[in-house]
Amino acid sequence: MKRFQFSINLMARVILLVSVGLLLMFGGFAFLGLQAVRESTERSLQERMLLARITASRVDDLLEQKITFLQTMIQDTPIDPDHPAPETLTPILRTMTQHLGDFVRYIVVTDRQGNVIWSEPVVRELVGTNVATNRYVHLVLQSGKPVVSGYFAPDNVDSTAAILVPLANSNGAVIAAVNLRDPSISHLLGPLGLGNRDRGMVAGRCHDCHTTTADQRRQNGVMAFAALATAPWGIVVQQDEDEAFASSRTLERNLLQFGAIAFLITLVVAWLLTRSVVRPIHTLIAACQRIAAGDLSRPIPRARGGGEVSVLARAFDAMRERLKKSLDEIQSWNTELEQRVEQRTRQLADAERDRRELLRKLVVAQEEERRGLARELHDETSQALTALVVGLETATTAPAQSADEIKDRLVPIKTMATEMLREIQRIIHDLRPAILDDLGLVQAIDWYAESRLKPYHIQVAMETAGTEKRLPSEVETVVFRIAQEAINNIARHAGAENVSISLDFTEEFVVLQVEDDGQGFDPNVVMARGNGNAGFGLSCIRERAALFGGTAQVESHAEQGTIITAKIPLKGTRENGQDSSSARGRSHHVAGRIEGASQSVG
Repeated sequence: MKRFQFSINLMARVILLVSVGLLLMFGGFAFLGLQAVRESTERSLQERMLLARITASRVDDLLEQKITFLQTMIQDTPIDPDHPAPETLTPILRTMTQHLGDFVRYIVVTDRQGNVIWSEPVVRELVGTNVATNRYVHLVLQSGKPVVSGYFAPDNVDSTAAILVPLANSNGAVIAAVNLRDPSISHLLGPLGLGNRDRGMVAGRCHDCHTTTADQRRQNGVMAFAALATAPWGIVVQQDEDEAFASSRTLERNLLQFGAIAFLITLVVAWLLTRSVVRPIHTLIAACQRIAAGDLSRPIPRARGGGEVSVLARAFDAMRERLKKSLDEIQSWNTELEQRVEQRTRQLADAERDRRELLRKLVVAQEEERRGLARELHDETSQALTALVVGLETATTAPAQSADEIKDRLVPIKTMATEMLREIQRIIHDLRPAILDDLGLVQAIDWYAESRLKPYHIQVAMETAGTEKRLPSEVETVVFRIAQEAINNIARHAGAENVSISLDFTEEFVVLQVEDDGQGFDPNVVMARGNGNAGFGLSCIRERAALFGGTAQVESHAEQGTIITAKIPLKGTRENGQDSSSARGRSHHVAGRIEGASQSVG
């Protein structure tokens, strides 16, 4: 199932990021604004609560004053409810009524059983009525302490609030019915006119706000309540919610409107700015796509207004120019590389031809060595063996007079056999001297040089450098053959008097240098001529060194002698080592048989 990939362009990403940033910023502002609105609302509620508490405190003070007045009047003019007389109670109650004024509707006196004795002004419905069943009356008669009642509602009388003060020794009580419409208390208990001032003050009973009419609608309101300390009353400050929180909601509405307008304006500005940035980037994208398609000829348009996009356009154009230059160089290099590959191919073909020629020369050299060995065996050994056979035939067939005569015949045959044995030993040593296997490369070259050059009265000096050590068999063999060929060329052609031979042993190479003070020659002429033993010997030296990964140089000038330097690496092949070991074993076997034969003849 192919995975769904969601991608949006640069402009949408920038707008999205700006929108998220704006939302976070305006969210912070909105949070702070809501905090301010909440604090404003809380402050409005606290103000109304404070107003309710102040009003409750004033009502408490007013009630305390009235209670204190009634207690003072009762103490100054004792009332005896056991001997009630209207002419006695009327002046006292009238004095109280006059002093309290419109604050009270009427004042009644009860005995200790709660029976109403008298009232001022006279309320016929109350006189003689028992009000002990009223819990406030019962509480005053039992406790002997003044009480402010809630709604005091005796039978057949309008309900009202009352101040109840006990008489001396709880013999009864004075009950003052409070006139809730008195201005001294009505402006504290009625609506306070909060909100819009065009409504004015509202006068009326406190429960007018609870009346229901057909044109009224239910509205949310704000209410603050504070309980009185002297009465089971409470002060309620009530206001319509829309009026109470008008400033807070206006602030909240202004914040929302300002935030929305600012957010939209900022989005438009961000879109315009992003568009001014994205359009040059689209131009760069088109130019880069054109470059990716391989069109490097047209330059990249420069962005207007400068800034980072313009710098980026210049950088891309510089990259285009360098890329074009690099491609041109690569094309040139490819052409040159193709030419070099062709040249290298020709060189490899030439090297292959040289290798084949080298192999051919190696085969020729091997055949030439075999031919020389056969010629020497034919010229020397074959003739000596023939003479030996003829001498033995003569000694065995011719009659002899005595043993001395036979002995005299065998002496020349013995001498001939001895010479033939020496010649065979010389040929064996030429093939591979036993001293090379027994004593090493330095002694073998020194021995061969002395034995080959001493008959020509040529002085030989042998030197070594580095740490002399035994080398791999194939390396010793090729170095010895090069030295042997150089020594043979000196003996045959140089006409030298002194020869210097040096061997330098290093960690990776062995270097052989053979130098003589002979007549010298021109190596180029000799190698170009390609015939004669000298030219053949030089070719063998170079070919032997090349077969083992080494080099051979010949330096010679007329009348200035010759220097042959061969540098052979100290690593050979296993096959060469096995061949050398086999050759070494065969040479030891042949040499041993010849030595045994020589001892027998001797």
